[in-house]
Parts: sequence; structure tokens; C-alpha cells
Amino acid sequence: MAARRVLIVDADWKMRKLIRANLEAGGLEVAEAEGGRACLAALREQRCDLVVLSAELPDGNGWNVVGELRRTAAISALPIVIVVAEPVRSHLLGRFQRVSLLVKPFSVAALLECVERALHHGPQEGGTPVRKMAETDLLAAFAGESQAHVKYLNFAERARKEGFPNIARLFEAIAYAELVHASNHLRELGLLHGTGDNLQAAIDGENFEVDEMYPAYDAVARLHEEKGAQRSIHYAMEAEKTHAGLYAQAKLAAGGGQDIAAAAVHICEVCGHTVMGDAPDRCPVCSAAKARFRAF
Repeated sequence: MAARRVLIVDADWKMRKLIRANLEAGGLEVAEAEGGRACLAALREQRCDLVVLSAELPDGNGWNVVGELRRTAAISALPIVIVVAEPVRSHLLGRFQRVSLLVKPFSVAALLECVERALHHGPQEGGTPVRKMAETDLLAAFAGESQAHVKYLNFAERARKEGFPNIARLFEAIAYAELVHASNHLRELGLLHGTGDNLQAAIDGENFEVDEMYPAYDAVARLHEEKGAQRSIHYAMEAEKTHAGLYAQAKLAAGGGQDIAAAAVHICEVCGHTVMGDAPDRCPVCSAAKARFRAF
């Protein structure tokens, strides 16, 4: 069986040397990178079971590297130990799964314990953990099936508008099949939990999109003067802000053993703006008419 491989990412060569010596003494293979770009390049070229990552890098913030790793399907489940100079606010850790914290200064024992715990994450609810390679593949497959589901529903809508109702029905049927596949992958990955935990995962995802993902995408769209992309990103980001608040209210209710009120939820078909209760006469985000809101 191949030895587990750890990538150390730190601009301080002394720190890399210290961590490397102790991990190799524990039977691990070790590779090194000095910054975020070198880290991403190394992970594209070689197998890795864990990243030990400094929060302070010469080419950016270590947390931005964590976000990039989580957005890269092939390595999105890779466990990460992030080394920080002081404890991090809990909401930062809450945005990412399988990220452990190691606070400097640390002892050799603390280093080894943190690395060992990260490499041997606990079992999923109701079963044994998925092996690393299968987990990575299932995450990539989950993303692909989810995208296919949405894409085929849009294809069905277009086919129906163009006068092909049976082709539309075929797209819708296969879109449902892709939903079944994605749901199976989600369960096998252990990412489906109780409603309270699911709501928290939803809150974390929405906040990540609002605080980090869409602002970064918007900056690129503005740089290249891509007006259509800017509009699409703006619509999404404004809706996600509302979603996080609605999920937070629902989590508070569920935590007290209560369901939320039975009010209708209205979604703007143009921009995704979400309203609990009556739809407005005009969408405050895209100015679409009230008739363009769909009730759920």
C-alpha cells in the first residue's frame, strides 16, 4: 500500500523543514510548495492525501486557496490543515468541510495529532467512510449530474416553446434520471443529514457565494466588460443574500421543533428574487412584473 502523501504549503522554509521532518518520521511522504499558485500546480500533477497550508502566503490569503480547492471538483474533498497565528472566527471554518485548524506555536504532538485526525476522518452516518478516490469521483459525478439535471430542464423548456412537446418530455424524463443519480451520490457521500444540519449547510453555502464566490466572479466580469455576465451574477448574488436569511429563520424554527409558517414562497422567474408571502408589484432586483413570480 502506498504511503500517504502530504503537501506542505508555506513561504517559510524553516517551517516547511520542521513539519516535513516530523511527518516523514511518522512514515508519511511529503511534498512542498511555497505559495498558493505552486500548491494548485502541485495538486494537478501529483496525488495528495492532505494539504498542510499556511494562512499567510506570499501570493494571497491561505483561506482563498482553501476556497479554490473546494471549487475544484477533482480535489474538492481533499482534507486540509490550515496553520494560523491565532484562533479563527468560527464562521470562517464553518464555510468549508474537512478543514482543521492548527494554531502556532504548536508542539510536535499537536501537529501529528491534527494530521492523523485529518487523514482519518470519522465514518459517515449509517456506514463506513468512502475511500478517498471514490469520494473524489463521487463529488465530481454529483456536480456533473446536478448540472445535467438543470441543463436538461432548460432544454425541455426551449423544446416546448419551439413546438416539440415530446422532445421536451424526453428531456424532462432524463433530467429526472440525472436527479436520481445526483441524489444517490449525495447520500453515499454522507452529505445528507437532519434538517437542522442541512439548513446550516445551506446557510454556509449561500454566505460563501455572497461573501467570496460571486464578488470574485463579478470583479472578473467587470474587468472584461462582460455586461451579460455582470447582470447574471448580480441577479444571483442578490437572491443568495435573501436565501441565507430565510434559511437562518427556518433553522431557528426547526431548532425549537417548529415548522415555518405556511406562507407562499414567490420566486421571480427572471432573476430568482425570493419573497415569503405576497409577491411585489415589481421585482426590486430586475423590475419584472408581479405576473413573473412563481408561487411555491
